[in-house]
Amino acid sequence: MILTGGSIPSCYTFQWKKNGVVIAGAKGNFFTAKESGTYTVTVSYFGNFAHTSAPVVITVSPTQPVVTANVDTLTSTAALTYQWYYSIDSINYNAVPGGNAQTLISQTVGWYYVLITDANGCSDTSVPYHLEFAGIDNIHADFNFYLSPNPADEFLNLLIHSKTLSVFKLEIVNTVGQKLFEKNYQLVSTAFQTSIKINQLQSGVYFVKVSDEKSFRVMRFVIE
Repeated sequence: MILTGGSIPSCYTFQWKKNGVVIAGAKGNFFTAKESGTYTVTVSYFGNFAHTSAPVVITVSPTQPVVTANVDTLTSTAALTYQWYYSIDSINYNAVPGGNAQTLISQTVGWYYVLITDANGCSDTSVPYHLEFAGIDNIHADFNFYLSPNPADEFLNLLIHSKTLSVFKLEIVNTVGQKLFEKNYQLVSTAFQTSIKINQLQSGVYFVKVSDEKSFRVMRFVIE
């Protein structure tokens, strides 16, 4: 945003301020504001008869974040805070539990965008990014699911997005195929979330299998 203090005959001097504080070196008849704040300019005639303008409030919006992907890791351009969102159909988005870092690791195919806030308190969202890759057993299904945190410790959060209100079976198995946990869930909405206590499991690599009557998906997670 370019602020202008008027014409610049040699008999006039200018001094710009932001939030009442003198901006070093800002002595021209115009000033480019790159930060949000309240700006004024004081104009003097031969160093006397100083007159200060009415304050102008400037809000500088953040640059729209850009999302890039490296296999299963999504990364946003830098900001102060982040919140990731996920959708199975690019229409209905839900916040990703724990998805408030610059990077997001996911093995779930779908659409993702990030909401960022900068140091001035201004927010903007990225263009949605479609994440797809060769999964472990990514069988065609009418649902996706997301695990967090990963790596996990005491609890594992499960979020299911489904196009139908089906009965889902959740299983946890280890790397040699031993079933360590099994439970059925009846969805009453297309977005379902639950937390699973895993502190009885030893550190290592495990797999979560979620299945309905027609298909299944498998995702890897780690316990530290």
